[in-house]
Amino acid sequence: MKKAASMFSGSSDSAAVFVSKSRMLVISAGFALFSVLGLWILLAQKIPIVEPAQGILWPKGGLSRVVVMREGIVESLMVKEGGLARVRQPLIVVRHRMIPKEEVEELKYQESVLKERLNYVQESIDRRKEGGLAADLELMRLEDQLLHSQVANREALVAIRDKSSTVLYAPRRGRVIEIRTTVGAEVQPNQAVATIVDEAPDLEVLAYVTPEVASRLNVGGVAKVNWVGAEGRNAVAPGTISKVSSLPVSPKDVDRSIVLEKPHFEVLIAMTDREAIDTIGSASPGKAVRVEFQIDDKSLFEWMFSRFSVN
Repeated sequence: MKKAASMFSGSSDSAAVFVSKSRMLVISAGFALFSVLGLWILLAQKIPIVEPAQGILWPKGGLSRVVVMREGIVESLMVKEGGLARVRQPLIVVRHRMIPKEEVEELKYQESVLKERLNYVQESIDRRKEGGLAADLELMRLEDQLLHSQVANREALVAIRDKSSTVLYAPRRGRVIEIRTTVGAEVQPNQAVATIVDEAPDLEVLAYVTPEVASRLNVGGVAKVNWVGAEGRNAVAPGTISKVSSLPVSPKDVDRSIVLEKPHFEVLIAMTDREAIDTIGSASPGKAVRVEFQIDDKSLFEWMFSRFSVN
């Protein structure tokens, strides 16, 4: 009797162990299935593919840089940062050393070269106006080059007449948003010392992208603009692509704050949230920004496949 009871008890224990193991197997299988399904959902979700680009906050009326043609020392500043300037208003006086006779002859030669450049730029503008197909931005750049050539030509003449100093004039009417020098500071040839824009410019962003990225951008597309705002805070503002250039620009033809090694395409971006920009602050014309374009969206499956296919 006791032996039979012992056998019954042993079989009950075995059945309990079997049930426990079966339950654990079911739980483990359910957990594994849940994990696989969760991983599948995760890998199948689309993620944005973002391409960064260099850019600059650009006033719609353009901006003009006041550039030093000869090395020297700043003798006086005749305008304050934030002040208004009229066309041909004296801005900065740069004192030079006395010019030897041979350097005067060199300046005369430079004057003749500048006149040839001035004629070339004017002819280019006339051709584009007659064709009626030029982009407004390209025409604006050429006109800006014309102004700079006129100012440079005048500076060369002043330097020949007055061998000891050069007066830098405002090439346009507008607000002086930046002065990059101080009295007593040394300046070098081709150094930008001041920036002038319209009195109350509307800002847009001028970005530079590679040909591959340009081919995937469309007018109306969304962009995100990043820059360092007030008190060092990272500022972000949305934008909408308003124009993609049809031809690339050379690295030497872009703004001095942009560093490119190869020709890039220009992309104009309209700032869609001006109130947010004003709230953040430090969104001044000529400020360097980082632009992010969403050029595609892919699942992790597609992304990993593209990475392996490239390798």
